[in-house]
Amino acid sequence: MSVKLSNSLPRPLTALADSWLLAMGREPVMLIDGETGTIVDANPAAAQLLRSRLSGLAGASLANLISPNDAALLERAGLEAKAVGRSVPVAVRRASDDATLELTYSLVRSDTAAF
Repeated sequence: MSVKLSNSLPRPLTALADSWLLAMGREPVMLIDGETGTIVDANPAAAQLLRSRLSGLAGASLANLISPNDAALLERAGLEAKAVGRSVPVAVRRASDDATLELTYSLVRSDTAAF
């Protein structure tokens, strides 16, 4: 699963992100606000992987969907992705059943925001 960090997406970028997520097809993808850690947007494959309803993901904290024991791993991966400017893999466990999820944090920048 790819996790894209975002620093507050302006509305035009959110619309762009929506079409981009739809184009991704079957790969699970989420846009995560880099400041708050909340999910800005996700595609249906991400909802299925996280065993959540798609409508319930926007505004949720990704940290609440993984095992509490792995929250620090997730936070470190996000900080490292921001610091080094490249993708950072991290393995965490899903909160609902402890299944291992292989995530990739990526920082994506545009002219007006980072996501």
